[in-house]
Amino acid sequence: ATLAVTLPGGAQERPRPCQRDGGNISSLAHKTLSYKEAVLRAVDGLNQRSSDENLYRLLELDPLPKEDEDPDTPKPVSFTVKETVCPRTTQQPLEECDFKENGLVKQCVGTVVLDPAKDYFDISCDKPQPIKRRHWFPLSFQEFLEQLRRFRDQLPFP
Repeated sequence: ATLAVTLPGGAQERPRPCQRDGGNISSLAHKTLSYKEAVLRAVDGLNQRSSDENLYRLLELDPLPKEDEDPDTPKPVSFTVKETVCPRTTQQPLEECDFKENGLVKQCVGTVVLDPAKDYFDISCDKPQPIKRRHWFPLSFQEFLEQLRRFRDQLPFP
């Protein structure tokens, strides 16, 4: 199954308040989004339109192939998202949602624009795949950092 989200033929959708962090996307109207900010916004859009039980969070972002100064020009993107432990109904900020152990991973490709007033992205994500553990190294670097952060938060001193 493919999850594809497209805003039709260049139609511009008005910016909406971000549901999970309480911020207002339209407050960015005079600032060009960074490549990563545009992708994070696309991930949020994918989560809003997804019928999956849990939310997905950015796991890995491939670098922008070539710098283009025009924020209206669609930029090619390639990134990976991973299922989190947070249900779709959560009010918790997405960045605070831990990755689900053995959660589903989706490879996503498409285009985004860096102009926040356009609210445009065209992203397709492949069929979800369970994570396959590498026997020679049991955790990805991102998962290792997540576990390290949780351990640090449990320490009794600052």
